[in-house]
Amino acid sequence: MRYLSIIFILLTAFPFKVLSEENPDSVSFRTTQEITLPDSIANLLRNNTFKLDSLINENTALKGLLKGAQKETEVKERDIINLQRKIDDLQNITIKYLEASNDTLQRRLISMASNFLYIPYDEYSIEEIALPAFISTKGTSAYVQYQNRLPLLQNYKEDVSSLIAFLTQAEKDLSIGLTRLREDKAKEHLGNIQALPLYLRYSSYDDWKNTYLGTQICSIQKYLQTPTENTSAQLKTIRTKLERLLNMN
Repeated sequence: MRYLSIIFILLTAFPFKVLSEENPDSVSFRTTQEITLPDSIANLLRNNTFKLDSLINENTALKGLLKGAQKETEVKERDIINLQRKIDDLQNITIKYLEASNDTLQRRLISMASNFLYIPYDEYSIEEIALPAFISTKGTSAYVQYQNRLPLLQNYKEDVSSLIAFLTQAEKDLSIGLTRLREDKAKEHLGNIQALPLYLRYSSYDDWKNTYLGTQICSIQKYLQTPTENTSAQLKTIRTKLERLLNMN
């Protein structure tokens, strides 16, 4: 197309020289005539030139649009990267918040379950509330940290029965009237109570003395450390109270 435009310009701008008809071999020219292109060819050349210029302008415009689109794409890509970074940060914050919230929930569940160790034994509360709540935290850091409380809940009823059996025998042995024999029996039972599985379980819990059974154990130890003629009756009072718990369930 560019060549057609150049040809058209040359043809219209410069006239042709025609050789003399009389002496065609002569190097001199007799006349000079201007050759005019047919209108159809001239119009075609003009139209093609116009189209060529139009296409060149359109191509230039498209290049500008492409360059602008590329810049816009780069901006959008940067925006996408920044947005993704913000999303990732938000997800990390959310995950950390959920983890912290979940840890708090697990600890509250364990705390709630552990509270039942501080009140007299109730079968429904232990079996239906405390144990399911505690066990639901299995696999968490809170469970690992406080898992020594779980056996106290699981064996609460058995530990009450075990303590009743111990009191029954101690009460009988300390009902004797002789002071020396009573003191010997009291000392013997002090060693026996510390060998009980329930005592070993409770002593592994740092706050065991404040639990319900822990309080009863401490009272029993106190009576056995300074036995008197009333010690048997004092032990009986504790035994009766514990038996009442089992009878109510």
